[in-house]
Amino acid sequence: MEREITFDGFDGPDLVCPFINVWSDYNKRKKSVIKAKHGERGVLLERRGNACKVRIKREGQKAKVGWVTFWFIKQLKLKWQEGRT
Repeated sequence: MEREITFDGFDGPDLVCPFINVWSDYNKRKKSVIKAKHGERGVLLERRGNACKVRIKREGQKAKVGWVTFWFIKQLKLKWQEGRT
């Protein structure tokens, strides 16, 4: 299911999350693995309901894997919004 994604911190017209926590455990959300920047690219590895397992690879760094809510993934948010209008 791997596919490229874009992290999105917009809520309506406002950028409310310029940095998005990527959690090591989606249910507990105590430890952030990395903070994705709004507009940063990543890879969607898996989706379980609202929870999405993602990978971020920055130049010169080891890839980080963690969890975010689908709402912070542009491609999934757009699809969800289309279904509501």
